[in-house]
Amino acid sequence: MTTTDLARQSPLHRQHLSLKARLAEYALGLLPADYGDLATDTAQAVHLGLVDLCLMPRAGFKGAGAGHFLQQSSLALPGLPNRAEQQDNGLLVSQLSFDEYLLLDTTPAASAMITTLCNAGSLDEAPDCYQVPRQDSHGCLAVTGQAAWRTLAALISVDLRPHRFANFQIAQTLLNDLSVIVIRCDPGLGAQLLRAGRYHIDRISMDRAARCDGSGGRRAGWSERLSDAEGRNGFR
Repeated sequence: MTTTDLARQSPLHRQHLSLKARLAEYALGLLPADYGDLATDTAQAVHLGLVDLCLMPRAGFKGAGAGHFLQQSSLALPGLPNRAEQQDNGLLVSQLSFDEYLLLDTTPAASAMITTLCNAGSLDEAPDCYQVPRQDSHGCLAVTGQAAWRTLAALISVDLRPHRFANFQIAQTLLNDLSVIVIRCDPGLGAQLLRAGRYHIDRISMDRAARCDGSGGRRAGWSERLSDAEGRNGFR
């Protein structure tokens, strides 16, 4: 038995294995590095891709003093609910309400910022600020590619057209019967993949996420849902 055998696994781990994923250790456990051919994976992601971010660091903070606590840690805040602000190190700070924030770190070399904030002794002394569990109770996925917004629009009741749903805008809504947070987060300009668009989906119950991967019976897998939506929108 190796250390990899003991590593933490995503709730979608069985789905990855069924797709012959090559797994690697990331911030908090095992996630796919590729599915056999990185060039093919990248080309597919330019059109439509689904990325498992469940084991990338995230945390929530809430309360009237939450914004002040985060600013003391040199984080730039969006300033308005349902907006996100990307930091210089790639960390994404999403403001869900006037006093609630969601922090996501989906960079390949995740920083220790979120862990540091969660373990900060100053958090105990911060007035009107408390931590909201996000890591173990919620899942996180990214939908990428030119077909991403049309595919998601077939699954949720939000107008995601690029000229209506701006970069770093947030929608808190339902995907079928799942409560989700959708964050548009296009990476910087440059490569073709980076221009294609990316949407983070957070706040999926881990139990439901596991069932959504096809391992729990009734629910269709995420790949099947996206494939069906893609077909309905004429991308095949």
